[in-house]
Amino acid sequence: MRIFRIIEKDEPSHWAPYDGWLKANGKRDPKWWERAIDTFIHSELLFLKLPALFLNPFVARRTDWADAQEPAQRLATPLPAGL
Repeated sequence: MRIFRIIEKDEPSHWAPYDGWLKANGKRDPKWWERAIDTFIHSELLFLKLPALFLNPFVARRTDWADAQEPAQRLATPLPAGL
């Protein structure tokens, strides 16, 4: 949380860049239940899904590039004129 407080203080225009736009265009602030749902979804991602994905010892790690089997000749072919 400390880094977010520093960004908020040092660069307020980067802290919440859309707040000014929302207020200038007459948009309403989010309701309490909208914030609660956002908090729940982000917490679930941060504390459950991402750790399960990255810290799972049973998931095999990649040993090659995803496109390693594609023919390099096709990738190196120049584009036709006019494109």
